[in-house]
Amino acid sequence: MKDRWKRKSIEEFAQYIVNHPPAGWTMQGDPETWPEQWATEIMPLANAALSRVEIGDSEQVGSQDRGPKCMWPVTLGKDYSNWANQQSLTQLR
Repeated sequence: MKDRWKRKSIEEFAQYIVNHPPAGWTMQGDPETWPEQWATEIMPLANAALSRVEIGDSEQVGSQDRGPKCMWPVTLGKDYSNWANQQSLTQLR
């Protein structure tokens, strides 16, 4: 799928999405509940993304007025970029 979009403009990609909406894309219920639905819907994807990275031990890298500043090294799996790109296309749709 990614090769198909290499030669497409943003406008062509947007038009394709409009012309080919994914199944089940409409929201249910009161629009005021949509943000909560979206947050709930995205949690499994966030969990899947987190399971594809390795988070190392924290290390203190300095301090600020509010206390120490820490960093956690993150290593992405070799297939992470391809997987993330596909998920991004799905979410954009």
